[in-house]
Amino acid sequence: MRIALTTPTGQIGSQVVRSLLDAGHTNLVLLLRDASRLPDDIRDAVETREGEQQDPDFVRDATQGADTLLWVSPPDWTTGSVLGWYESLGRSAAGAIEANGIARVVHVSSEGAQDRDAHGPVSGLGRIESILDATGTAVRHLRPTFFMENFKQQIPAIQNAGSVFFPVPPTTTTGMIATGDIAQIAVDLLTTEWSGVEVVPLHGARDYSYDQAAAILSGALGRDVTAQQVPPDTLRQQFAGMGATPDWQQGLVDLYTSIGAPGYGTDPRTDSSTTPTSLEAWALGTFAPMLAA
Repeated sequence: MRIALTTPTGQIGSQVVRSLLDAGHTNLVLLLRDASRLPDDIRDAVETREGEQQDPDFVRDATQGADTLLWVSPPDWTTGSVLGWYESLGRSAAGAIEANGIARVVHVSSEGAQDRDAHGPVSGLGRIESILDATGTAVRHLRPTFFMENFKQQIPAIQNAGSVFFPVPPTTTTGMIATGDIAQIAVDLLTTEWSGVEVVPLHGARDYSYDQAAAILSGALGRDVTAQQVPPDTLRQQFAGMGATPDWQQGLVDLYTSIGAPGYGTDPRTDSSTTPTSLEAWALGTFAPMLAA
């Protein structure tokens, strides 16, 4: 079985690649911009193709002979249109799938992707879902909730202000999931046979409010951490300072303010959508050592 993987240095892709190699799957081709970013032992064990995911010729050529494909869509805040960016990625993937007869695709989408218009980048992922569905190949759309790893971006705020900042009331409740759990489900799907098109909701171990998350981080870090609400205009200015174009600024604000709002995530929590890693375990085992370092 030949497996093609995108974003192999990202939060999910890097864990998928490592797990596949550990399990003895060596017929891997990794699509990425710069192979030098891979650890030496990974780079020596796999095939690499350097290029851009939005380039349909590159993706088609790089995935020749692939039986399965992991498609993760990297954002690009410098592009003019949020939805246009994701649609270009979707068309690139679809062209390769159709040209090369790729039998199964694992697509990392997001909770909220069922709304194709109102949630910024997440709606872009929803557009990709539609494009992949139209290829006629077998697809599993993984729809995870809020990544626990998003708290990594809050490390300076925790160190300097003792707070995490989000553009929603601290009482807002959402599922929170570890990317390691998403990666494991992706590995299972990439290495087994299945058919048809399905959405796979992934909700984390349980739902948390941002107040509860801050309290959990406080306990793990041994320091007080509070959750604070940021006005949308402040968030927009922060994204502008990070190089985001106006459409991305608005799209990111739309996304963050959508999380936890009625209608954002309509996939109900079930036993199969509940993943094992709790925020408590992640905060102690992953986040606290990271912040200490």
